[in-house]
Amino acid sequence: VILQSVDVNLPLITKLAFFISDIFSFILIGSLFVLLFSLIYIRMLMKSNKEGIERFLLKIPMFGQFLLKIELIRFSQSMYSLLRSSIPLNRAIDIAVGTVNMSIIKQELNTIKGEVIKGSSLSVSMRKSNLIPQILVEIIAVGEQSGELAGAFYQIYTHLNEDFKNSIRRFISLLEPSIIVLMGLIIGFLVFSMMLAVFSISSGI
Repeated sequence: VILQSVDVNLPLITKLAFFISDIFSFILIGSLFVLLFSLIYIRMLMKSNKEGIERFLLKIPMFGQFLLKIELIRFSQSMYSLLRSSIPLNRAIDIAVGTVNMSIIKQELNTIKGEVIKGSSLSVSMRKSNLIPQILVEIIAVGEQSGELAGAFYQIYTHLNEDFKNSIRRFISLLEPSIIVLMGLIIGFLVFSMMLAVFSISSGI
C-alpha cells in the first residue's frame, strides 16, 4: 500500500506482484464462498443420495482406499476387543458395525452378519464382499481354523493401521518438496519485486 501510494514509476515486476497479490486475495475470498456452498450442497446430496455419494468417494483413487482403510481399522479394532472379551461372534459383529460411519460399508457388514447367522463361516461370508480385500479374508480364515479369531482381527487392525500411516507419510513426503519449492519461489519473487521497488523509489528521490 505504501509503495503503491508513492508517486514513482514502479518496475513492471513490482506492479505484477501487486496485481498477483490482489488476484490471490480475490481468489481466496471467492474460494471460501465456493467451499461453503459446496459443503452445504454436498450435505444436501448426502441426505438424499448418501449411498451414491459414498460409492463415488470410494472409487476415487487413493482417497477411496484411505476411507475404506479407516472404516476397516475401526471395525477390526472393535472386533478384536469384543472377541477377546468373549462376546459371541454375532453380537460382536452387530456392535462393531456400529463403529462404522459409511452406510454402504455398514450394509455390507450387516449382509455378512446375516450369512453368519444362517450358519456360514465369517471368512466365507466375507469372501463374497467386493469391498473387503481378499488378503484380509485369508487372515480371518486362518484365524477361524486356528481358533484365534480375535488374534486374526488384531493382526488385521495392526496391518491396516501401519499401512495407513505409511500411506500418509508417503503422501506428505511427496508433497513437502513441492510446497517448499513453491513457497521459495513465491517468497523470492516478492522479495525481489520489493527490492526493485525500494531501489526505484531511492533513485527517484
